[in-house]
Amino acid sequence: MKRLIEPIRIISFVLLFVLLAGCNTNEKDNRTAIKDPNYDLTQVNSLPAVNQAVANEAKEAVLKKGPIIGARSVNTDKELLIAVEVKQMDRFRLKELKKDVKKTLEKKYPEKKIEVSTDKKLFIEIDKLESKIQNQKIDKKELNKRFKEVKSLINDEA
Repeated sequence: MKRLIEPIRIISFVLLFVLLAGCNTNEKDNRTAIKDPNYDLTQVNSLPAVNQAVANEAKEAVLKKGPIIGARSVNTDKELLIAVEVKQMDRFRLKELKKDVKKTLEKKYPEKKIEVSTDKKLFIEIDKLESKIQNQKIDKKELNKRFKEVKSLINDEA
């Protein structure tokens, strides 16, 4: 009986090791996340080629509003696209919140055309775009192309 148990233990250990090693990913996300349980904010580096300082400031300004718990934002030279995540109970006031956020940002950045969304799909797409910017896997031309693609999702009805 001992002879049968010993190989099973070794095989189980090897399978467990292979399973755990297979779940490891090497992709880094260099964005800095502020560890506050009340809201979700990531700061994207502002490199000269793809400067995201406006997007970072916009996220900070928006997160000061009570019902907003997360924000992702990307900007080009003329436009700013921001997706916000709202507390569950405040989802009944989405139109009012979007209007308030847009008004706040238009006051702060009158030279930018601002688009605001509360759609989770846009939140995820902008998060992916932020990650590419942070990891320097995108240039200005590609950013403008992806920006237009993500912006077109605002008007899509799913």
